[in-house]
Amino acid sequence: MLLVGAGRVAHQKLPALLACESEVRVVAPQADPKIQALARDGKIKWSARAYKKADLRGASLVIAATDDPVLQNKIAKDARARRLWVN
Repeated sequence: MLLVGAGRVAHQKLPALLACESEVRVVAPQADPKIQALARDGKIKWSARAYKKADLRGASLVIAATDDPVLQNKIAKDARARRLWVN
């Protein structure tokens, strides 16, 4: 699973994603301290950088959890072009 964003909204979505016992990858230049702790503990993989279309490789589900509507639309468009589930 790919989660783009690491703020309040992303943090709210993480418990359900982790409950699925799937690998969760997070991409965001900065992260909420709780998300940083999950990465340190090895529960998620966090890439501290901006989203790139290549981040979609290997994803089965993509969640755009940013406060940037332009970026959210880009993520959704990129994911749909690859026929990936996107929220």
